[in-house]
Amino acid sequence: MKIVNISKNKIKLLLTQPISKVRVTDYNGNHIKKPSTEGKNERTNYVEWMITNAEIEELVKNYLNKKNRELLKKKLERINKYLKGSKFATRKAHKEKLDKIFMGFEIYKYEEKFYSFEKSLSSNIRIRLTFKMGDYTLAVHMFVLLPFDCDAIELINKKGKIAENDYLDSGAYAVWRPSWKDVMSIIEGLAYASEKHKIDLIGIL
Repeated sequence: MKIVNISKNKIKLLLTQPISKVRVTDYNGNHIKKPSTEGKNERTNYVEWMITNAEIEELVKNYLNKKNRELLKKKLERINKYLKGSKFATRKAHKEKLDKIFMGFEIYKYEEKFYSFEKSLSSNIRIRLTFKMGDYTLAVHMFVLLPFDCDAIELINKKGKIAENDYLDSGAYAVWRPSWKDVMSIIEGLAYASEKHKIDLIGIL
């Protein structure tokens, strides 16, 4: 099964890969290292989907008609302020020397400080944008967060539908049935990342 499978009626997201564009997280954004054996269908957990422009293009093709595309394009064209210009679009590490020696090595503690920009949609879906250092510049990472308790989400494994508080188990995946309004809101939210992102998204529409 593909990690992400987008069709007209539903989107399937594979939940068994600990290192992937689709991961299982708790409320605080901590990734569950072994989703099949440690992940549960708990109300506070999320599907975290790091979405790409190619996948957004698939969403547009499958969920937006011509009228919606034109309407969204006009909305995006009016955006003139971007998150990348904010003082919160930073990511810095802090190094602290501890008064400890281990096997002849001095111990240092590193803490990374960064911010995320998050928005809740009317359907209980969330979007998150974070900035991470790439090669000499800050790169934007775009996420769609799907809460396990959302009515439009169904969790399934090889045995069938996963009951609340049960382990995800082998072959687990989420089925999401987004509305066209969800897709419109996700794309509009992501367009605020930077001018380049907005231009790219307008080009997709």
